[in-house]
Amino acid sequence: MAIESFKDEWQTIKANFEKATAKKKPSEKFLGLFNKSSGITPAAKTLDGALDDGDRKAADKALGDFKKTCEAYQKTLAKAAAAETDKTVIAETKVMIGEIGNMVDQAETAVTDIAVIKRVGSLAQWTAQMKNKSIGPRVTDYAKRTHNDDLLLFLGAMAKKDHSAKAYDTYIKPGSKYEINIDDNLRSQFNPADLGNAPRGKATDVVLDLYNNNIVNKLG
Repeated sequence: MAIESFKDEWQTIKANFEKATAKKKPSEKFLGLFNKSSGITPAAKTLDGALDDGDRKAADKALGDFKKTCEAYQKTLAKAAAAETDKTVIAETKVMIGEIGNMVDQAETAVTDIAVIKRVGSLAQWTAQMKNKSIGPRVTDYAKRTHNDDLLLFLGAMAKKDHSAKAYDTYIKPGSKYEINIDDNLRSQFNPADLGNAPRGKATDVVLDLYNNNIVNKLG
């Protein structure tokens, strides 16, 4: 399962170690090294922020710092385990070292995936994709160059819950400036006098399919 928050994952790893070794007291020397700040928490927090923003440049830098910090602490733990005599502590330390390695592997995958444009299945997923600092500008530029900007504008209006007559006149009305490509049967269900019951969900699904086929498939 993909890690959603590297900061939270690190807290879980530490908590699991402390729980597993609660009945086996590590040596004072080990505790001194273990309790010394690893630097992983702030590095993980920075990485999480860059990933949430979808900022590839910032994420690359954050990943480098995260890997360096994790690898340094793995060495610290290995050194501590080498001086430890309790088998449980030694075993759990090895587990922690492995879990830190897994965090680094997943962090590398997460950063690589930042610029990967994937098909979306909902308006929420589309909105998140457009907010991505690496993907959003690429999609917008391509949509404009290929005259698919009507898809983005309509989805943006639906994301803002713009159910106004103006939105109808802009995207649904035949011959409108940014008329979306929906079939005549669906278009006829938009009654200008009763827009409250208009099938916006169905229209949104159609446009999401067009977005996937006309834009994502071409850029992915």
